[in-house]
Amino acid sequence: MTNSRRMTKKKTESTMTFHAYDTREEWLKGRSDSIGASSMAEFMVTHLLPEPMPKHVRKLEDALAFGSAWEPAIALAYADKTGLKMAGRNIRFEDLEPGTMSWHDDSFYIEDGLHCSFDAIARLEEGSYRVIEFKTSSASSEKFIGKKLRERYHRQVNIERIFSERITRQPVEMHLVFIHRPDAWKAMEPKDINDLIREDM
Repeated sequence: MTNSRRMTKKKTESTMTFHAYDTREEWLKGRSDSIGASSMAEFMVTHLLPEPMPKHVRKLEDALAFGSAWEPAIALAYADKTGLKMAGRNIRFEDLEPGTMSWHDDSFYIEDGLHCSFDAIARLEEGSYRVIEFKTSSASSEKFIGKKLRERYHRQVNIERIFSERITRQPVEMHLVFIHRPDAWKAMEPKDINDLIREDM
């Protein structure tokens, strides 16, 4: 009787699973039947689910391309600034050593039709966890971002906090990091972009 009750409790504690993919296309397909934290955050602010992103809009494509190309450098700059050691890509919470950080890409945690793609996670020296969400924008400062968009960002971070605390079973610290995206970044030297990222950090 006692063993049966323990088995039932273990089974119902969490149905959270982690998925990592080799390509962006596989990642998009893998999460297509669920709703993401950013989409849920937008629904909480606007009461509407986001429309599919329009294609062939240069400014939007540039914004997405910058995030995809430079997020690893942003993560490394954050690690250097905060004294964390970069441990690698897509390392799960439970596999992080104290004092290390993992950049996440083409991966997500999922439970009950809601998925969460973290930008980066860290385990601090004392053993507690931190989730880092990176946001890039053509705005020169976070204060110039619209109120609704700022609210959506904070809602997303709160959803990620709930998700991460279900995974780790402990309070998780959240960091929202804003990085300016230069309008002419495609014409810039990589070193100059990297320097700007580190100045913004």
